[in-house]
Amino acid sequence: MVRTHDGEFLVLLVYVDDILITGTPLSQIEEVKRSLDTAFTIKDLGNLTYFIGIEVLRTANGIFLSQKKYIKDILSDAAMLDCIAAPAPLSCGLPHLRVSLHILKYLKGTLDHGLWYKADDTDLQVTAYSDSDWSSCQFSSRSLSAYAVFLGSNMISWKTKKQHSVSKSSVEA
Repeated sequence: MVRTHDGEFLVLLVYVDDILITGTPLSQIEEVKRSLDTAFTIKDLGNLTYFIGIEVLRTANGIFLSQKKYIKDILSDAAMLDCIAAPAPLSCGLPHLRVSLHILKYLKGTLDHGLWYKADDTDLQVTAYSDSDWSSCQFSSRSLSAYAVFLGSNMISWKTKKQHSVSKSSVEA
């Protein structure tokens, strides 16, 4: 839920039994927390540090988002906490089980990777980049396309998608 009024905003993000509340007026955040506590008896965990598998580290210079704990949990479930990290997400020609194990090894090498959002980025210009290739998927021969959108130097949206196949008649047209 998002509420805006007189240049201020309040955001409520709910996932199962976890609620994230943020916004510009602290008084409105406190009011929502009091109302929720009256209706449901909630536990305030303070500033955001972890939500839906994403760790949040806040500094004076910005915010760092990562999935270190989530990746460690996956590695632990697969009994691969002590594996040697792989430098790339995938190598060509692997059967499915070997691919899965290789991906876990790659994830181990990315434990400290994440997204950095600068606190002092005053550039509010939106910039977008896109890319595509021709039939790069070795299994389906389908093309891939991707885009990334930035607000200043901070990435705010991205996607990679395998394209639908192109029929011969539409290529010749």
